[in-house]
Formats: sequence, C-alpha cells, structure tokens
Amino acid sequence: MAGLNDNSFLAQFGTNGGSGGGGGGSVNSVTGLNTDNTDPTNPIVEISVDGSTITGAGTPASPLVANSNFVNSVTGLNTDNTDPLNPIVEISVDGSTITGAGTPASPLVANSNFVNSVTGLNTDNTDPLNPIVEISVDGSTITGAGTPASPLVASIGTSKLLVSYHMNNNFTPNTQQDYYFGQQSSIGASIGQAVAVPIPAGTITEVITNTYIAGSFGSSEGSTLTLWTDTNSGTPTTDVIATGVQFPTGNPRNFSQSFTGLSISAVTGGSFIQIATPNWTSPPTSVQIRVSLIIEL
Repeated sequence: MAGLNDNSFLAQFGTNGGSGGGGGGSVNSVTGLNTDNTDPTNPIVEISVDGSTITGAGTPASPLVANSNFVNSVTGLNTDNTDPLNPIVEISVDGSTITGAGTPASPLVANSNFVNSVTGLNTDNTDPLNPIVEISVDGSTITGAGTPASPLVASIGTSKLLVSYHMNNNFTPNTQQDYYFGQQSSIGASIGQAVAVPIPAGTITEVITNTYIAGSFGSSEGSTLTLWTDTNSGTPTTDVIATGVQFPTGNPRNFSQSFTGLSISAVTGGSFIQIATPNWTSPPTSVQIRVSLIIEL
C-alpha cells in the first residue's frame, strides 16, 4: 500500500480499518439469544429467562440468579406439582390397617389389631377386625359351643347297671295287699322285712319282671310295683315303676314283661320293691317274683 497518504487510506477503509467507505464500526446483524437488530450499529441483546429457576436480566445491574430452592417435580406417592416450588406430597392409606396423614401432627399408625382373614372351622370374616369363629359339633357325641360359657363336652357313652330284686321263698299273696322285698330275703307285708339293695345315683330307664307259679294259676289282673329309694334316710323316695304286672294264668309257669321308656331318677342308697296286688278274681298260690332295673349312670 506504499504511495498512499493518510487521507487516501481513511477514505478507503474508514477510521476503524473496515473495508469500503461510509463511516466506521458498522455491525450488520447479531444472532442468538433474544436480540433486537433494528439498529444494526446498536443491536440490543437480551437474555430470556423463565423467571423462576433463573431470574435477572444478565446485566451488571441485574445479574442472572439461579433459584437453588427450586423443585422441578416430585413423583411417587400422592403428589401435587401445581406449584413446583411448593409441591404437596400426601400418602394414601386405607384407613383401617394404616391410619394417619404421615405428618408430624398426624403420623402413620399401623393397626396392630388388624386381622385380614381367619380360616378354618366355621368362620365369619365379614368384619375382619372382629372375625367370628365358631365350632360345628354334631350335638350328640360332642355338645357345646367351645366358649367359656358353653365348653365342648364329649359324650363317651352311657354306662348301664342292672340291679336285681328277688325273694328266696314261695309265698301265697292275698288280694289287694302290699308286700316288700329286697334281695335274697323273705317277702313280707312289713317294710321292716325287706333287706335293702344298695344302688348308685342314676336314671332308671327300664324295668324287667319275671313271675313264677309253683302252685295254682290265678286270674290275669295285674299288680303294681313301686321302688323305694334312699331308704337309709328318714324320708325315702317312692316311684311307681310298673303297672299291670301279671302272674302266669297257665303253662308255662314263668312269665316275663319289660317296661321301657322310663326316666326315673334314683339317688345313692338303699332300695327295695313294693308290690301291690290287685283285686284278683282268683288269686294264684305259691308264687315268686323277680324284678330287674336298668339304671343309666
């Protein structure tokens, strides 16, 4: 560029060394960010921020500031991110097995009394916190509800005892007369003649009789049997145990009868039989009688 003077150089390149004439320092366009190129020699450059995570204009007077407290999003549980700086986090519970809001004022509490389901036996889980458990029994071999007020009771069967009464001699009864006998004793018209037979407490369910005639047959009218129990006391108990007890009216000379369906309570102690003879048309002669009791213990 030798030979050019200073004035010539300024005219061609401008005072700031740019090519072409027309003044110095021209900017044609600035791109990027938020830029206003309306006046290319004085472009306005601004920075766009969201105003929450970053604030400020990016100038010395208003520098950019990042919001360190910002929470963009909280996920999981029951969360409301409408205000990301103040997300609302809630815990959903079923209100039965777990209660509370999970806050200091209302902490979560597990229901330790909760029973989800009880199985087996006869169980009603309609209210799982109060299941109803029942035991089914047949009502015969086992009874009761299995509760303290109604415990289960097993029936182990019924023991039965046979007790016999008989005299050791033949006698000829009178019409409409009371006689008394126990076991291996003479029969007589006085209570004092009866030898008592000891029996346990129980229930008399059946009476079996056998009558015998060694002499003459009589008519068929029946006698009545009464059991005397608790004869050791001053107030014995009497129960009619059979009516229509017959003696044979012809061969064979033995005659048996059974009286069932009875339910007569007996107490522990001495006992004997009273026979009340009927108004025979023709009384038998030389007779004997034996009586057996079936007692359920």
